[in-house]
Amino acid sequence: MNQILCELLSLFTLLSCLTRGEGSAELRKLNILKFGNTASDYILYKPDMSPLESEFTACAWIRRLKSGDKPVWFSYSSSITSKEIQITDDGYEFYMFGIDGSGTDLRSVYTVSPGTWFFNCLSWSSASQTRNVYINGRVVDAASTPAGRTLGQGGYLLFGNEQDGLGSGMDGGEIFGGEMYKLNVFSRMLTTSEIEEMSRNMCDKVEEKYGSTRYIKWEDVIQLSRNGNVNEKYSGCLPQEYLTALKSELNRTQVELNTTREELASTRDSLEGTEERLNETLIALDRSETRLNETQEQLVTSKDAHRETETRLNETEKQLVTSKDAHRETETKLNETLAELDTTKLELTNTQETLNETIIQKEQGKLELANTKETLNGTMAKMEEGKLELLKTQEALNETLIDVETKNDELRRTKQKLTDTETELNSTLAKVEELEEIANNVPDCALNSTISSQLDFLYSDIFYQRKLTADKLDVVRNILDKLGHFIGVRMTDRVIEFFKLYLKFL
Repeated sequence: MNQILCELLSLFTLLSCLTRGEGSAELRKLNILKFGNTASDYILYKPDMSPLESEFTACAWIRRLKSGDKPVWFSYSSSITSKEIQITDDGYEFYMFGIDGSGTDLRSVYTVSPGTWFFNCLSWSSASQTRNVYINGRVVDAASTPAGRTLGQGGYLLFGNEQDGLGSGMDGGEIFGGEMYKLNVFSRMLTTSEIEEMSRNMCDKVEEKYGSTRYIKWEDVIQLSRNGNVNEKYSGCLPQEYLTALKSELNRTQVELNTTREELASTRDSLEGTEERLNETLIALDRSETRLNETQEQLVTSKDAHRETETRLNETEKQLVTSKDAHRETETKLNETLAELDTTKLELTNTQETLNETIIQKEQGKLELANTKETLNGTMAKMEEGKLELLKTQEALNETLIDVETKNDELRRTKQKLTDTETELNSTLAKVEELEEIANNVPDCALNSTISSQLDFLYSDIFYQRKLTADKLDVVRNILDKLGHFIGVRMTDRVIEFFKLYLKFL
């Protein structure tokens, strides 16, 4: 089987090459030449004609495709005459040595229908002084030639048109326009039987047995330079060796095919059982495919849910980062508030020390009062000694009492301030705890921000320089209701300066 396929492949390659006009001369000799329908479609060359000087036979398979004045397929001109040889595909104006001025009319014997292949030959011998015209292996016309006349030399061969001059004079009235195959020129006058043998089958290779006698060969003609539209096409002839090899392979393949049929018959039964099992398997596969599709749908749903969860997780992570940043800012502000609270505690300690000093002064005043009473007692004892001194002493006592009362008032006011400070401190501590809970909403109230409450001035870094003292608390507490006028105003340097002037005015 492989061998026959190889042979068929080789044959296909061969036919492809022939169709494209490619390949060696051995392959291209299986092609025909198709001539165009203009006066410039021909083959012209100048061979050495000396081997044909005394005798020759020119043959070719011809297919007439057009009706013309004189469709010339073979023309030879020499220095003697331009009509040394002229053969047409319909027999009109046949020339041999240009004997007849208008040529010989052989149309009556050229009875082949247009479009049909026929084998056309011209044979001649100087010794016999005769020339014969053959169609399909049969002599259709014979004539004598002049004694001593030989073929003129130094001329041109032209295929596809006539010559009115030496290698020139081609015109539209002598266009061949047909197809040509196996044009061969032999260097002797072939016999009728030899010509008849070649005419039996255009695909036979009988002409090749003549060896060197076949002087002008078709495989050389088909490779000549062409003028105009002259193309190759496959003749349809297959080489005999290919046909023989294919026939042998076909016979051997037939035996193999018979054996294969038997094997196929035995295999068919097992295939039927296999087909049943395959059907069962296909049903199971369908069920599995259904479950697989359901699983795939669930997987797609899970993937969607996973993507949604991942999106929410990313959003939560972003929120967490934002919360961490806010927490850090709140922690920073809380630390600043704690620092201010520490400052307030230090001021409160200083106030406590001042209070303690006042108490000490009070005790000293009491001691002085006791001393004064003792002095008064001594003075009363000496009252009689001098009322003037008593009066002076009484005045001094009154003044001392006034001072004591004044100091008592100051002590009471100091105690009240201490109480107020403790209350304010407790309020401040409560606000610190409140600020810790609502840290995210504490305004920074930096420059160019908008004042939203009376307490915004408390957090103004520029006004208080991060220090909250008791005095400042008193100021803010006393004017808290008036600070409401600044709500909605953008915090700027000019607003701060106005606020300071406003405090001084109050």
